Amino acid sequence: MHKKKYNPYNQQDMSEARQLVISKVLLVKFKLALILLITVSSNTLKAATEPVYKTGNSVIADAQLAFIQKISGYWAPRFVPHPEGEVFLKSLPEGVIYIDDTGGAELEEGDYAGLKLTQRAIDEIKEYDFSQELTSEFACVQPSAPLYMQAPFPMEWWADNNLMVLKMEYFDMYRIIHLDGRGHTPEDAPHSKSGHSIGHFVGGARVGVELLVDTDHLSSGTLLNNGFSHSNDMQMIERFRLSTDGRTLFSLQIYEDPKVFEGRAARFIAWDKKDDYVYPYECDPTFGK
Repeated sequence: MHKKKYNPYNQQDMSEARQLVISKVLLVKFKLALILLITVSSNTLKAATEPVYKTGNSVIADAQLAFIQKISGYWAPRFVPHPEGEVFLKSLPEGVIYIDDTGGAELEEGDYAGLKLTQRAIDEIKEYDFSQELTSEFACVQPSAPLYMQAPFPMEWWADNNLMVLKMEYFDMYRIIHLDGRGHTPEDAPHSKSGHSIGHFVGGARVGVELLVDTDHLSSGTLLNNGFSHSNDMQMIERFRLSTDGRTLFSLQIYEDPKVFEGRAARFIAWDKKDDYVYPYECDPTFGK
C-alpha cells in the first residue's frame, strides 16, 4: 500500500493532512487513557482485596495492624495453662532444649535444664560463689533481657507500625523494637542489658499473625540464675502471638550462644491483658546482707 503524498500548495490536501494528524493524536490519547483506567482499576481491586495501611516506609496488612492495636497496653504474667498456648509451645523446632523455669520457677542448683554447657561455662560455675547472691551489692544488679522477659512481673507495651516500646516492671527495664526495616547496629556498637531489637511480622488473617523479634548486642548476664552467664554474643529470637480473643499474649524465646552451650534453648511465657499500670520497681539493696 502506497502512502498518499500531499501537495503543500493544495488546500484540500492540507486539510486532509491536518485531519489525519488530529486523528492520530486522538488515538494516542485514547490509548493512554485506557492504560490509565486499567491501572487504576487493578490497584483499586487489589486494595479492596488486600487492605494495607501505609505510614512512612511501612506497609502493614490489615491483620498486622490489628495485632499492633491489641498488643498495646498492660500485660500481667499468666500462671495457668491456655489451650492455644499449649499448641503454640508445640511449634518449637525439633532439637531445641526447652527450659521450664518461667514465672516464679527456679531450677535447682546443678540443674541446667538439659543444656550441654561448654568448658567456659563449666569453669565459671566451679568458680561461682552462690553466697554473693545474698549481698547488697548483688541485690540490685540488673538482669539482661533473656532473664527479665521470663520473670513473674508485668509490663506495658506501646506500639505503632514503626516502633514498639516495652516498659518492664522488673528492675524498671525498657526495650525498644524497631519495625522500620533497619538492620542491627554494627558489631562494635555498645552492648546493653536490653540489646538491640529488630522485628517484622509473618502470617496473616487466615493463619494468624506473629511478631518475630531478633535481639543481639546483649550484655552478658545470668541465663538460669544457676552459676553461669550468657556471653555478649547471645542471640535471642522471640515469637509473639496473640490468642484468638486478643486477651492473652504468648511468647517463645529461642536462644543461641555457642560460647556457653551447644545448640539452641527456649522458654515459653504468657501474659493476660488487664487494666492496670506498671509501678516503679525501686530495688532495695537491704534485701542483701
